[in-house]
Amino acid sequence: MKKFLVIIAVALSIITQSSAFAAGDEVNSDPKHSTVLPSTEANCETIMQAVNEHRKDVKDALANRENYNGFTNNDILACGIKTGDIKFFTIPFYIRYILEFIIYIVGFISILGVIYGGYTYLFAGLTEDKDSGKTAIKNSIIGLVLSILAWPIVNIILALLT
Repeated sequence: MKKFLVIIAVALSIITQSSAFAAGDEVNSDPKHSTVLPSTEANCETIMQAVNEHRKDVKDALANRENYNGFTNNDILACGIKTGDIKFFTIPFYIRYILEFIIYIVGFISILGVIYGGYTYLFAGLTEDKDSGKTAIKNSIIGLVLSILAWPIVNIILALLT
C-alpha cells in the first residue's frame, strides 16, 4: 500500500506542475504559468469591459462553451481572477472548471490503481497477495466508473444552476 501512495504522490506532483494538463496550454517552462487556474495572455481590460457591457451574451457563450468576440472561456475566467472582477453569473463556470480538473485527477488515480493492482496480481506468489491485487483492480474500476458518471452529473447540476 505504501508503494501505491508513493506512486500517487509522484503522479499528483507531476500533474499539478504541468501547465499542459492543468491549464490546457502548451508546456511552458515559466513557473508563473504552472497553475490549476485558467490562464490567458489576452488583454484583460478589454475582456472585462466586454463582460460588463454584454453580460447576457458572455453568459450564453460561457454556457455553450463558445468563444465570445474571439475570447475563449479560459480568457474570460482568467481575466476575472486577474482583475479581481469576478461576476456573480461566472461562479458556476469557475466551479465547472475546478470540478473538471478534479474529475481528471480521479480518473488518473483510478488508472494508476488498476496498474498497481495488475502489478500486485501478476507478481504475487501467495493467495493473499493475489486477492489484494484483485481487490485493488476492482476498487480502481469502481472509482473509474464513478468518475465517468460524475461528469454528466456535474454538467446536469450546472445546467440547472445556470
